[in-house]
Amino acid sequence: MRLIVFLSLLLISILLFSCKESSVDPVENNKLSREQVMQYIGQKTWILAKSSFGGDWAPSQTNFESDGKLMWKRFFVSDPKMEQGGIWQINAKGDSLIITGKETKRFYISYMDDVTLKLIDDNSQLVEFWGITKMEYAFVLAGSINNKLNLKLESDYKVHINWLVDSQNNGDYSYIWGHGNIDVVRNRFFVLLNSLPPQAALSTSPDGFSIGVGYVFLSKIDHADGIVEDKSVENSLVGVINDRSIIYLDNDVPQSAEPEWLALSFKKGWNYAKGTYGGNKDGWSSTQAINVEMIIDSTKNFTFPDWK
Repeated sequence: MRLIVFLSLLLISILLFSCKESSVDPVENNKLSREQVMQYIGQKTWILAKSSFGGDWAPSQTNFESDGKLMWKRFFVSDPKMEQGGIWQINAKGDSLIITGKETKRFYISYMDDVTLKLIDDNSQLVEFWGITKMEYAFVLAGSINNKLNLKLESDYKVHINWLVDSQNNGDYSYIWGHGNIDVVRNRFFVLLNSLPPQAALSTSPDGFSIGVGYVFLSKIDHADGIVEDKSVENSLVGVINDRSIIYLDNDVPQSAEPEWLALSFKKGWNYAKGTYGGNKDGWSSTQAINVEMIIDSTKNFTFPDWK
């Protein structure tokens, strides 16, 4: 009798907690209630990392944090020119999330564990969120690691942001500010910034604003904040986010500002950018911070715009 009771309790435990590291499909199996789904989702901040919608669907803020009322309240973007508030709510069965914003969409939970949430709609379009320990932050970047060289990654490798600064008084220099970590099991990386860049990481423009252009790279060593020798970065470099940068502006950019691509594509605050080439000068244009890849490859295969 005791054995039967023990086996019954063991089976219940497996049903309740197997989603921690394995696939769960409440639509078919109905194993998880709404409360059990919230037990996982409510403990994390969820970051939109992957989307098959491209730029057609992406939140302007990439975190969705539970407020204790089975909802997330952030911005929902359908038309990038028209942001409006949105609400995410889990339905009674716990098998789907309904988004109400400029339009209403329903996503089914196709996979969930304690750090991954995959949602799929009726047209097989997929969005994937990654969970982190709850915290407030100013900007987040999350993505996959594409290890083209099949290098053995170590968990103590660090992600850094290298800001190239054009100082009118001290000449050009590189400044390290902003750090992140990697998940070697799932081939992921995170950069979480919980404050604004220091002035030393920004270049001052005569047009009344300061700009920071930061390049995200994976390093064998943990660089401290501050000015860094280019050789030190090169010697420790493992991978980079190729042809992309983080751009921070501390003020609005006038239409007459130089370089001209700034006023065309970027706004005050945090921006994510891709390189543009051709014409009189290389530059940057705004892009969505989803489906991001940290690429490990020979440095000769990396390309960045010569925008200065």
